[in-house]
Amino acid sequence: MRRRTLLAGITGSLSALAGCNGLGEDARGRTGTREPFSVPTTPDGSAETEDEVDSLRTRAVSTLGDAPVQLAVAGVEAAADSLGYSVGFVADGTPANPPRVRVTATNVGETATTVEFDGVAPFGAHVGTYEAPTTGPAAPAGGGGNGDEAGSDGPRLLLVPTNDRRFDVAWSWASAQCWRFPSAFDPPEVTESVELAPGETTDRVYDIVTPKDAECLVPGVYRFRDDSVDATFVVSVWDPHQPPPSRFGDVTVPELPGCATRWFHETDGEVFLEPSAEAATTPVPIRYTLYDLGDQRVVPTATRVFRLVDGGWVPLLPPPRSDPPTALFPGQTETRTLRVGGDPRAIVDRTALPGLRSGRYAVSFGASRDLETVTCLAALLDVTAGSPVSLSPSPFVGPPARGTESGTLVVEAAPPGRDSIPEADRETVELSRAPGRDPQTTLVLEQVFQRQALRDTLAFIHEKQTASDEPLDRVRLTTTTGAVAQVLGESAQSLAVAYDGVTYEFVRRA
Repeated sequence: MRRRTLLAGITGSLSALAGCNGLGEDARGRTGTREPFSVPTTPDGSAETEDEVDSLRTRAVSTLGDAPVQLAVAGVEAAADSLGYSVGFVADGTPANPPRVRVTATNVGETATTVEFDGVAPFGAHVGTYEAPTTGPAAPAGGGGNGDEAGSDGPRLLLVPTNDRRFDVAWSWASAQCWRFPSAFDPPEVTESVELAPGETTDRVYDIVTPKDAECLVPGVYRFRDDSVDATFVVSVWDPHQPPPSRFGDVTVPELPGCATRWFHETDGEVFLEPSAEAATTPVPIRYTLYDLGDQRVVPTATRVFRLVDGGWVPLLPPPRSDPPTALFPGQTETRTLRVGGDPRAIVDRTALPGLRSGRYAVSFGASRDLETVTCLAALLDVTAGSPVSLSPSPFVGPPARGTESGTLVVEAAPPGRDSIPEADRETVELSRAPGRDPQTTLVLEQVFQRQALRDTLAFIHEKQTASDEPLDRVRLTTTTGAVAQVLGESAQSLAVAYDGVTYEFVRRA
């Protein structure tokens, strides 16, 4: 069946969620065939007004506990073409009630349908399983102490229907750090059938609570899945993170090519790329952490690096050869480390940035998109070169040799730990001067360093322009297919490149 991603909620504010302790006797009915009860809402502020019901929010705020914890709903999906789902918060967590979500199922088909739910309608799965970490402490080993509901796979959250006597419990608030179910969670065995006309809905409000004796609201992504209707959504829980002040607070720079740019030094604190350093002397490793603490889904795209040249951004890294990334859930992060000014550890190594001269750079990974605009997340970096930078071959190049043709130098760049390149991964290219050709692109030193096959040819021939020994007209390089693709892509046969005022031709050879 075709899976459709559905609206998880609309908008909302988010702050802290933490603690209280649900203590009391289990007052649930135990019959599995009883229809849901409609019990009166209590006068403690836990009931939703009509306006609150109409304004589902993707996020919630709790006023409990000493340390803030945040929640968001995302990833609402349903496989059935005739049944659509929406999920959103309708109540914040307070001393009067836990955070609450409303789940709504709508007949989006053209005919009436009868839906069989294995559990309460419209969503009968009550245990959310831990799927991935978010900001905050990592999930404890061995299930996080969540008792019967945790098993051995990590912490759990519970989705408990409100205003349903079969699940009714005597909630009370104490001084612990979260709302907990007051006993071992054992939902009643029930099957419900709902007939829906086209456009008709069925909905229910649920409390989000921690199992009895569990560690409170462990940060993470929790997936709820109802297999009877093939519907799923996630609830993210995370500790807030405040980005540190930036040294570029008042700096204005142009946007990166191809997208609107959200700079770290201009962040609103929800979606941003945070560097471990904004100024460095090479060589040095720098961590970049992508934070998704907002409403928009953020995709951790390929890392891009730019140098500011004459008021514009020059891209240094070639396009990647990789699969499309998967979007983060709210509260999630992704961290990458770049070895700024460091030599590569492989022939194709996107974590190393050799050959950086002193100057201003930008590092970008992560993007979000609305209907019209792609927004890239980026951070500035001021680099001071720890030693003079000049064009040189990579550490993977073996001893060069003169070819049988006059003016030809033959070299090979083998992967680290190998004496030669596997036949299936071998490719030969040739670089020669081409004074009569118009260049198709002009590269600066840092760009050459990031294109291994070009670096390992140009470093030899460019040095020989003024040498007094035997003239050098061309360099023939055998290297990996990935290194060649960094320069020519997957299918181009040649490229005219201008570097330092000289035009060269880079050609694939059989």
